[in-house]
Amino acid sequence: MELSKNRKNLLVLILALGTFGVTNTEMGIMGILPIISRQYNVSIATAGGLVSYFALIIAICGPFLPALLARFNKKKIMLLAIGLFVVSCLASAFITDFKLLLLARLLPAFLHPVFVSYAMSTAALIADNNAESSRFVSRVFMGVSAGMVLGVPLANLIASLGSFRLVMLTFAAINTLILIACAVYLISIKDQNTQSFKAQMKALIQPQTLIGIVTIICLNGAVFGFYSYLSDFLEKVSLLSAVVISALLLVYGLANVLGNGLAGSLLASNPHKVLVDLPIVMLVPYLIIYFLNQNLFLSFILILIMGTFAGIDQNLNQYIMNDALKESPDLANGLFITGANLGTTFGSMIAGKFITTWGTKSSLLATEILLVIAIVIIMLNPYFKKKKNS
Repeated sequence: MELSKNRKNLLVLILALGTFGVTNTEMGIMGILPIISRQYNVSIATAGGLVSYFALIIAICGPFLPALLARFNKKKIMLLAIGLFVVSCLASAFITDFKLLLLARLLPAFLHPVFVSYAMSTAALIADNNAESSRFVSRVFMGVSAGMVLGVPLANLIASLGSFRLVMLTFAAINTLILIACAVYLISIKDQNTQSFKAQMKALIQPQTLIGIVTIICLNGAVFGFYSYLSDFLEKVSLLSAVVISALLLVYGLANVLGNGLAGSLLASNPHKVLVDLPIVMLVPYLIIYFLNQNLFLSFILILIMGTFAGIDQNLNQYIMNDALKESPDLANGLFITGANLGTTFGSMIAGKFITTWGTKSSLLATEILLVIAIVIIMLNPYFKKKKNS
Protein backbone atom coordinates (compact mmCIF):
# COMPACT_ATOMS: atom_id res chain seq x y z
CA MET A 1 0.00 0.00 0.00
CA GLU A 2 1.41 3.39 -1.05
CA LEU A 3 1.84 5.47 2.09
CA SER A 4 4.61 7.76 3.25
CA LYS A 5 7.10 6.50 5.81
CA ASN A 6 5.80 8.91 8.46
CA ARG A 7 2.20 7.89 7.77
CA LYS A 8 3.08 4.21 8.11
CA ASN A 9 4.93 4.79 11.39
CA LEU A 10 1.97 6.75 12.76
CA LEU A 11 -0.47 3.99 11.80
CA VAL A 12 1.70 1.31 13.39
CA LEU A 13 1.95 3.43 16.56
CA ILE A 14 -1.85 3.76 16.72
CA LEU A 15 -2.24 0.00 16.21
CA ALA A 16 0.31 -0.69 18.96
CA LEU A 17 -1.53 1.68 21.31
CA GLY A 18 -4.76 -0.14 20.49
CA THR A 19 -3.35 -3.56 21.35
CA PHE A 20 -1.87 -2.02 24.50
CA GLY A 21 -5.28 -0.70 25.53
CA VAL A 22 -7.22 -3.96 25.12
CA THR A 23 -4.43 -6.09 26.65
CA ASN A 24 -3.95 -3.68 29.54
CA THR A 25 -7.69 -3.89 30.28
CA GLU A 26 -7.63 -7.70 30.01
CA MET A 27 -4.59 -8.26 32.24
CA GLY A 28 -5.22 -5.49 34.77
CA ILE A 29 -8.09 -7.39 36.41
CA MET A 30 -5.60 -10.05 37.52
CA GLY A 31 -3.95 -7.55 39.85
CA ILE A 32 -7.11 -6.59 41.72
CA LEU A 33 -8.97 -9.90 42.14
CA PRO A 34 -8.70 -9.74 45.98
CA ILE A 35 -10.27 -6.26 45.92
CA ILE A 36 -13.09 -7.47 43.65
CA SER A 37 -13.59 -10.50 45.90
CA ARG A 38 -14.07 -8.29 48.96
CA GLN A 39 -16.15 -5.60 47.23
CA TYR A 40 -18.62 -8.04 45.66
CA ASN A 41 -18.53 -10.54 48.54
CA VAL A 42 -17.51 -13.51 46.39
CA SER A 43 -14.68 -16.02 46.74
CA ILE A 44 -11.35 -15.35 45.08
CA ALA A 45 -12.00 -18.35 42.83
CA THR A 46 -15.33 -16.87 41.72
CA ALA A 47 -13.69 -13.51 41.10
CA GLY A 48 -11.09 -15.36 39.02
CA GLY A 49 -13.85 -16.13 36.53
CA LEU A 50 -13.43 -12.55 35.29
CA VAL A 51 -10.03 -13.68 33.98
CA SER A 52 -10.57 -17.33 33.04
CA TYR A 53 -13.89 -16.86 31.21
CA PHE A 54 -12.43 -13.89 29.34
CA ALA A 55 -9.51 -16.05 28.16
CA LEU A 56 -11.86 -18.92 27.26
CA ILE A 57 -14.00 -16.68 25.04
CA ILE A 58 -10.86 -15.41 23.29
CA ALA A 59 -9.68 -18.97 22.68
CA ILE A 60 -13.07 -20.01 21.25
CA CYS A 61 -13.65 -16.93 19.09
CA GLY A 62 -10.05 -16.58 17.88
CA PRO A 63 -10.26 -18.98 14.90
CA PHE A 64 -13.72 -17.94 13.71
CA LEU A 65 -14.66 -14.31 14.26
CA PRO A 66 -11.62 -12.68 12.57
CA ALA A 67 -12.19 -14.91 9.53
CA LEU A 68 -15.97 -14.42 9.56
CA LEU A 69 -15.67 -10.61 9.63
CA ALA A 70 -12.67 -10.44 7.30
CA ARG A 71 -14.61 -9.08 4.31
CA PHE A 72 -15.91 -6.09 6.24
CA ASN A 73 -14.09 -2.78 6.66
CA LYS A 74 -11.38 -3.41 9.24
CA LYS A 75 -11.43 0.12 10.62
CA LYS A 76 -15.15 -0.04 11.44
CA ILE A 77 -14.79 -3.44 13.12
CA MET A 78 -11.81 -2.23 15.16
CA LEU A 79 -13.69 0.89 16.27
CA LEU A 80 -16.60 -1.31 17.34
CA ALA A 81 -14.24 -3.54 19.31
CA ILE A 82 -12.48 -0.73 21.17
CA GLY A 83 -15.85 0.95 21.72
CA LEU A 84 -17.08 -2.18 23.48
CA PHE A 85 -14.07 -2.01 25.80
CA VAL A 86 -14.97 1.58 26.69
CA VAL A 87 -18.61 0.66 27.40
CA SER A 88 -17.54 -2.40 29.39
CA CYS A 89 -15.16 -0.41 31.60
CA LEU A 90 -17.70 2.36 32.23
CA ALA A 91 -20.44 -0.14 33.09
CA SER A 92 -18.11 -2.15 35.34
CA ALA A 93 -17.21 0.97 37.31
CA PHE A 94 -20.81 1.43 38.50
CA ILE A 95 -22.26 -2.11 38.60
CA THR A 96 -22.91 -3.44 42.11
CA ASP A 97 -23.96 -7.02 41.27
CA PHE A 98 -21.20 -9.52 40.49
CA LYS A 99 -23.18 -11.42 37.83
CA LEU A 100 -23.80 -8.18 35.95
CA LEU A 101 -20.11 -7.30 36.37
CA LEU A 102 -19.17 -10.65 34.83
CA LEU A 103 -21.51 -10.00 31.90
CA ALA A 104 -20.10 -6.51 31.33
CA ARG A 105 -16.55 -7.81 31.60
CA LEU A 106 -17.08 -10.60 29.07
CA LEU A 107 -18.87 -8.45 26.47
CA PRO A 108 -15.71 -7.12 24.76
CA ALA A 109 -13.91 -10.48 24.99
CA PHE A 110 -15.69 -11.67 21.84
CA LEU A 111 -14.06 -8.95 19.73
CA HIS A 112 -10.71 -8.93 21.54
CA PRO A 113 -9.14 -11.47 19.13
CA VAL A 114 -10.68 -9.60 16.21
CA PHE A 115 -9.05 -6.32 17.22
CA VAL A 116 -5.62 -7.84 17.86
CA SER A 117 -5.81 -9.94 14.69
CA TYR A 118 -6.80 -6.99 12.53
CA ALA A 119 -4.16 -4.77 14.13
CA MET A 120 -1.46 -7.26 13.09
CA SER A 121 -2.88 -7.91 9.63
CA THR A 122 -3.30 -4.16 9.01
CA ALA A 123 0.31 -3.57 10.01
CA ALA A 124 1.33 -6.23 7.49
CA LEU A 125 -0.94 -4.81 4.77
CA ILE A 126 0.60 -1.34 4.83
CA ALA A 127 4.14 -2.76 4.51
CA ASP A 128 5.89 -2.80 1.14
CA ASN A 129 7.83 -6.04 1.67
CA ASN A 130 8.25 -9.00 4.03
CA ALA A 131 11.07 -7.40 6.02
CA GLU A 132 9.02 -4.25 6.66
CA SER A 133 5.99 -6.39 7.49
CA SER A 134 7.96 -8.26 10.18
CA ARG A 135 9.13 -4.99 11.72
CA PHE A 136 5.65 -3.46 11.74
CA VAL A 137 4.04 -6.55 13.26
CA SER A 138 6.75 -6.73 15.95
CA ARG A 139 5.96 -3.12 16.91
CA VAL A 140 2.28 -3.97 17.26
CA PHE A 141 3.36 -6.88 19.45
CA MET A 142 5.20 -4.42 21.67
CA GLY A 143 1.79 -2.95 22.50
CA VAL A 144 0.57 -6.39 23.60
CA SER A 145 3.69 -6.92 25.74
CA ALA A 146 3.46 -3.45 27.27
CA GLY A 147 -0.17 -4.14 28.17
CA MET A 148 0.82 -7.41 29.82
CA VAL A 149 3.67 -5.72 31.71
CA LEU A 150 1.80 -2.62 32.88
CA GLY A 151 -1.75 -3.96 33.30
CA VAL A 152 -1.30 -5.64 36.67
CA PRO A 153 0.96 -3.06 38.38
CA LEU A 154 -1.10 -0.16 36.98
CA ALA A 155 -4.35 -1.62 38.30
CA ASN A 156 -2.70 -2.33 41.67
CA LEU A 157 -1.35 1.20 41.94
CA ILE A 158 -4.64 2.87 41.03
CA ALA A 159 -6.60 0.59 43.38
CA SER A 160 -4.23 1.36 46.24
CA LEU A 161 -4.72 5.09 45.65
CA GLY A 162 -8.46 4.90 45.04
CA SER A 163 -10.81 2.00 44.37
CA PHE A 164 -11.96 -0.61 41.88
CA ARG A 165 -14.22 2.04 40.34
CA LEU A 166 -11.25 4.32 39.76
CA VAL A 167 -9.38 1.47 38.07
CA MET A 168 -12.21 0.86 35.61
CA LEU A 169 -12.71 4.57 34.94
CA THR A 170 -8.99 4.89 34.22
CA PHE A 171 -9.12 1.97 31.78
CA ALA A 172 -12.20 3.53 30.18
CA ALA A 173 -10.32 6.82 29.75
CA ILE A 174 -7.31 5.07 28.20
CA ASN A 175 -9.49 3.17 25.74
CA THR A 176 -11.49 6.30 24.91
CA LEU A 177 -8.31 8.13 23.91
CA ILE A 178 -7.30 5.14 21.80
CA LEU A 179 -10.77 5.03 20.23
CA ILE A 180 -10.44 8.70 19.22
CA ALA A 181 -6.95 8.12 17.81
CA CYS A 182 -8.16 5.11 15.80
CA ALA A 183 -11.16 7.04 14.49
CA VAL A 184 -8.99 9.96 13.36
CA TYR A 185 -5.86 8.27 12.05
CA LEU A 186 -6.68 4.72 10.96
CA ILE A 187 -7.38 4.32 7.26
CA SER A 188 -10.29 2.29 5.92
CA ILE A 189 -8.93 -1.04 4.77
CA LYS A 190 -10.75 -3.93 3.14
CA ASP A 191 -8.45 -6.72 2.02
CA GLN A 192 -9.75 -7.73 -1.40
CA ASN A 193 -7.58 -10.86 -1.41
CA THR A 194 -9.18 -12.37 1.68
CA GLN A 195 -10.50 -15.88 1.14
CA SER A 196 -14.11 -16.79 1.76
CA PHE A 197 -15.09 -17.96 5.24
CA LYS A 198 -15.64 -21.50 3.87
CA ALA A 199 -12.16 -21.56 2.31
CA GLN A 200 -10.60 -20.31 5.54
CA MET A 201 -12.38 -22.96 7.60
CA LYS A 202 -11.09 -25.58 5.15
CA ALA A 203 -7.56 -24.24 5.66
CA LEU A 204 -8.13 -24.49 9.41
CA ILE A 205 -8.12 -28.30 9.32
CA GLN A 206 -5.07 -28.70 7.06
CA PRO A 207 -2.26 -30.74 8.70
CA GLN A 208 0.28 -27.90 8.60
CA THR A 209 -2.21 -25.58 10.31
CA LEU A 210 -2.95 -28.07 13.09
CA ILE A 211 0.76 -28.82 13.57
CA GLY A 212 1.40 -25.09 13.81
CA ILE A 213 -1.25 -24.71 16.51
CA VAL A 214 0.22 -27.59 18.56
CA THR A 215 3.70 -26.06 18.22
CA ILE A 216 2.43 -22.70 19.45
CA ILE A 217 0.63 -24.33 22.39
CA CYS A 218 3.88 -26.04 23.42
CA LEU A 219 6.07 -22.96 23.00
CA ASN A 220 3.68 -20.57 24.73
CA GLY A 221 2.86 -23.17 27.36
CA ALA A 222 6.56 -23.50 28.16
CA VAL A 223 6.95 -19.74 28.59
CA PHE A 224 3.80 -19.02 30.57
CA GLY A 225 3.80 -22.29 32.49
CA PHE A 226 6.82 -21.08 34.45
CA TYR A 227 5.94 -17.38 34.29
CA SER A 228 2.58 -18.05 35.96
CA TYR A 229 4.47 -19.22 39.04
CA LEU A 230 7.59 -17.06 38.70
CA SER A 231 6.77 -14.89 41.71
CA ASP A 232 6.13 -18.03 43.79
CA PHE A 233 9.45 -19.50 42.58
CA LEU A 234 11.39 -16.34 43.44
CA GLU A 235 9.82 -16.24 46.91
CA LYS A 236 10.02 -19.90 47.93
CA VAL A 237 13.06 -21.14 46.00
CA SER A 238 15.22 -18.06 45.46
CA LEU A 239 14.15 -16.66 48.87
CA LEU A 240 13.82 -13.08 47.64
CA SER A 241 11.85 -10.25 49.25
CA ALA A 242 8.59 -8.94 47.84
CA VAL A 243 10.27 -5.70 46.69
CA VAL A 244 12.99 -7.57 44.79
CA ILE A 245 10.44 -9.95 43.27
CA SER A 246 8.37 -7.01 41.99
CA ALA A 247 11.49 -5.48 40.47
CA LEU A 248 12.45 -8.74 38.75
CA LEU A 249 8.93 -9.19 37.37
CA LEU A 250 9.20 -5.71 35.89
CA VAL A 251 12.59 -6.62 34.40
CA TYR A 252 11.02 -9.71 32.82
CA GLY A 253 8.21 -7.66 31.33
CA LEU A 254 10.47 -4.94 29.94
CA ALA A 255 12.77 -7.60 28.49
CA ASN A 256 9.70 -9.10 26.82
CA VAL A 257 9.09 -5.80 25.04
CA LEU A 258 12.77 -5.73 24.04
CA GLY A 259 12.41 -9.25 22.64
CA ASN A 260 9.46 -8.11 20.50
CA GLY A 261 11.66 -5.45 18.97
CA LEU A 262 14.53 -7.85 18.30
CA ALA A 263 12.19 -10.42 16.78
CA GLY A 264 11.23 -8.12 13.92
CA SER A 265 14.82 -7.97 12.64
CA LEU A 266 15.57 -11.63 13.34
CA LEU A 267 12.48 -12.97 11.57
CA ALA A 268 13.00 -10.61 8.66
CA SER A 269 16.56 -11.85 8.06
CA ASN A 270 16.37 -15.60 8.75
CA PRO A 271 13.02 -16.89 10.08
CA HIS A 272 13.90 -20.59 9.71
CA LYS A 273 16.99 -20.21 11.87
CA VAL A 274 14.90 -18.51 14.57
CA LEU A 275 12.30 -21.28 14.33
CA VAL A 276 14.89 -24.04 14.79
CA ASP A 277 17.32 -22.37 17.20
CA LEU A 278 15.11 -20.41 19.61
CA PRO A 279 13.41 -23.37 21.37
CA ILE A 280 16.82 -24.99 21.83
CA VAL A 281 18.55 -21.96 23.33
CA MET A 282 15.48 -21.31 25.51
CA LEU A 283 16.25 -24.55 27.35
CA VAL A 284 19.48 -23.09 28.76
CA PRO A 285 18.35 -20.32 31.17
CA TYR A 286 15.57 -22.50 32.62
CA LEU A 287 18.08 -25.29 33.20
CA ILE A 288 20.62 -22.98 34.85
CA ILE A 289 18.12 -21.37 37.22
CA TYR A 290 16.92 -24.85 38.24
CA PHE A 291 20.35 -25.56 39.76
CA LEU A 292 21.58 -22.03 40.55
CA ASN A 293 18.61 -20.15 41.91
CA GLN A 294 19.76 -18.28 45.01
CA ASN A 295 22.23 -15.85 43.45
CA LEU A 296 20.51 -12.49 43.00
CA PHE A 297 22.77 -11.21 40.22
CA LEU A 298 22.52 -14.47 38.28
CA SER A 299 18.74 -14.54 38.77
CA PHE A 300 18.56 -11.00 37.36
CA ILE A 301 20.57 -11.99 34.26
CA LEU A 302 18.58 -15.19 33.69
CA ILE A 303 15.22 -13.47 34.06
CA LEU A 304 16.38 -10.76 31.65
CA ILE A 305 17.28 -13.48 29.14
CA MET A 306 14.02 -15.40 29.73
CA GLY A 307 11.96 -12.27 29.20
CA THR A 308 13.79 -11.43 25.98
CA PHE A 309 13.35 -14.97 24.66
CA ALA A 310 9.64 -14.84 25.60
CA GLY A 311 9.21 -11.68 23.53
CA ILE A 312 10.92 -13.25 20.53
CA ASP A 313 8.84 -16.40 21.01
CA GLN A 314 5.57 -14.44 20.79
CA ASN A 315 6.55 -13.10 17.39
CA LEU A 316 7.77 -16.53 16.29
CA ASN A 317 4.40 -18.04 17.20
CA GLN A 318 2.63 -15.44 15.09
CA TYR A 319 5.06 -16.08 12.22
CA ILE A 320 4.39 -19.84 12.35
CA MET A 321 0.66 -19.36 11.79
CA ASN A 322 0.99 -16.60 9.19
CA ASP A 323 3.52 -18.64 7.24
CA ALA A 324 1.19 -21.64 7.23
CA LEU A 325 -1.80 -19.52 6.16
CA LYS A 326 -0.38 -16.90 3.83
CA GLU A 327 -3.71 -16.53 2.00
CA SER A 328 -5.72 -16.08 5.21
CA PRO A 329 -3.88 -13.59 7.47
CA ASP A 330 -6.92 -12.86 9.63
CA LEU A 331 -7.51 -16.56 10.26
CA ALA A 332 -3.78 -16.99 10.95
CA ASN A 333 -3.75 -14.19 13.52
CA GLY A 334 -6.94 -15.50 15.12
CA LEU A 335 -5.46 -19.00 15.39
CA PHE A 336 -2.27 -17.55 16.84
CA ILE A 337 -4.32 -15.83 19.56
CA THR A 338 -6.22 -19.05 20.25
CA GLY A 339 -3.04 -21.15 20.34
CA ALA A 340 -1.32 -18.65 22.62
CA ASN A 341 -4.26 -18.61 25.05
CA LEU A 342 -4.52 -22.41 25.05
CA GLY A 343 -0.78 -22.60 25.61
CA THR A 344 -1.04 -20.27 28.59
CA THR A 345 -3.94 -22.31 30.01
CA PHE A 346 -2.37 -25.75 29.52
CA GLY A 347 1.12 -24.58 30.47
CA SER A 348 -0.02 -23.16 33.79
CA MET A 349 -2.16 -26.25 34.45
CA ILE A 350 0.74 -28.64 33.78
CA ALA A 351 3.20 -26.55 35.79
CA GLY A 352 0.66 -26.35 38.61
CA LYS A 353 0.28 -30.12 38.62
CA PHE A 354 4.06 -30.52 38.76
CA ILE A 355 4.23 -28.08 41.69
CA THR A 356 1.48 -29.93 43.56
CA THR A 357 3.32 -33.23 43.10
CA TRP A 358 7.00 -32.28 43.34
CA GLY A 359 7.15 -28.71 44.67
CA THR A 360 7.61 -25.20 43.30
CA LYS A 361 10.97 -25.86 41.68
CA SER A 362 9.50 -28.55 39.43
CA SER A 363 7.59 -25.96 37.38
CA LEU A 364 10.87 -25.57 35.48
CA LEU A 365 10.72 -29.25 34.50
CA ALA A 366 7.27 -28.71 32.97
CA THR A 367 8.71 -25.86 30.90
CA GLU A 368 11.66 -27.98 29.75
CA ILE A 369 9.36 -30.85 28.72
CA LEU A 370 7.09 -28.58 26.67
CA LEU A 371 10.13 -27.04 24.96
CA VAL A 372 11.50 -30.49 24.10
CA ILE A 373 8.13 -31.49 22.59
CA ALA A 374 8.15 -28.31 20.48
CA ILE A 375 11.73 -29.02 19.34
CA VAL A 376 10.81 -32.58 18.32
CA ILE A 377 7.78 -31.33 16.33
CA ILE A 378 9.89 -28.72 14.53
CA MET A 379 12.73 -31.14 13.79
CA LEU A 380 10.55 -34.01 12.53
CA ASN A 381 7.82 -32.11 10.71
CA PRO A 382 8.54 -32.08 6.95
CA TYR A 383 6.66 -28.78 6.58
CA PHE A 384 9.04 -27.01 8.95
CA LYS A 385 12.02 -28.72 7.32
CA LYS A 386 11.21 -27.48 3.83
CA LYS A 387 11.01 -23.88 5.10
CA LYS A 388 14.81 -23.96 5.28
CA ASN A 389 15.03 -24.00 1.53
CA SER A 390 12.16 -21.59 0.82
